Amino acid sequence: MSKIRIIPSLLIKNERLVKGIQFKNHKDAGDPITTCVALESQLADEICIIDLDAYEKKTNPDISLLKKIITKVSTPITFGGNISNIDDVKKIITNGADKVLINYDDDSDKLITSIADLFGRQSITIAIDLINQNNKWHIYKNGKIIFENIFEYIKKVSEKRIGEIKITFVSNEGMKNGLDKKIIKEIRSQIYIPIIFEGGLGSLDQIDEAIVCGVEGIALGTMIIFMDNNIFKIKQFILNAGHKIRF
Repeated sequence: MSKIRIIPSLLIKNERLVKGIQFKNHKDAGDPITTCVALESQLADEICIIDLDAYEKKTNPDISLLKKIITKVSTPITFGGNISNIDDVKKIITNGADKVLINYDDDSDKLITSIADLFGRQSITIAIDLINQNNKWHIYKNGKIIFENIFEYIKKVSEKRIGEIKITFVSNEGMKNGLDKKIIKEIRSQIYIPIIFEGGLGSLDQIDEAIVCGVEGIALGTMIIFMDNNIFKIKQFILNAGHKIRF
């Protein structure tokens, strides 16, 4: 197994850090710049930042805050938020981000090719959101189900010229009830590129259970924003549990 990555997942709205439950009811959670500085000091492996305003309003991502963050931290940054054209990507990468986070659809193929040609496939992370309805997970985007067979969809995306996938269990997000271990095992048995999982983690034991199921990239929101945890403490727990971790 590769070394486990711990990745804070930050949502930005009106240049403030916010956090919600199941992608709704977002509450102010502090200053994003000072938060990123603190997360770097705690040895975050990467930081994922999403411009929630751009995502919700379908506007171009605002990279002004990204520029400010880059001047304060050297931790690798993944930046997302309604990225839909190569000009957005050029601005984001040339201003210091290491990767862009893109919500995939069939119109994304041309953009993915352009990014891979210019910056390499390792600069592309594809976001896939899952929602649970009637005890079954579906692919979820822009407030609606767009595909029912999640394994077929994820496999299709994994075969694109991308570096990794970030899968979020929307129905579990902020609920602190853990990731869906059964689904993770099935995904990991079929998909071989790096995958980051997010949505539902609320305890150190749940992190250990996820790693045992094959999770190597862990994105955290609630656990590090609204709970008494820091990344160094989480990494020490993972190491003590017998897993490989980056220090």
